[in-house]
Amino acid sequence: MIMKADYILVKPESWPEQKIGSVLLPDNQEVRKAFSRGTVRGVGPGLFLPNGERPPVEVQSGDHVLYFKAQASPIVVGGENMHIVNERQILAVLEPNDFGKQETR
Repeated sequence: MIMKADYILVKPESWPEQKIGSVLLPDNQEVRKAFSRGTVRGVGPGLFLPNGERPPVEVQSGDHVLYFKAQASPIVVGGENMHIVNERQILAVLEPNDFGKQETR
């Protein structure tokens, strides 16, 4: 799939922990309804500025991001549930250790 303008294809991921980096998210359904996190799978080329230039999009495939879930458009691509979001809807690019470590038993 080729993304257009400043749209981004994101594979949503679950919330195994309450903490993202130094931000502690309350453990309630309201937060999980408002925000989502996932891995960027596709990125459009960006929007043209009035002067005709096109600045680069700030995220790239493979980045882990936090975004507004309510503004994401759900779509199924290759049998996988995905979200299409606008670049402005992405709140943060998460570092690898921001996702936390899941305990194995």
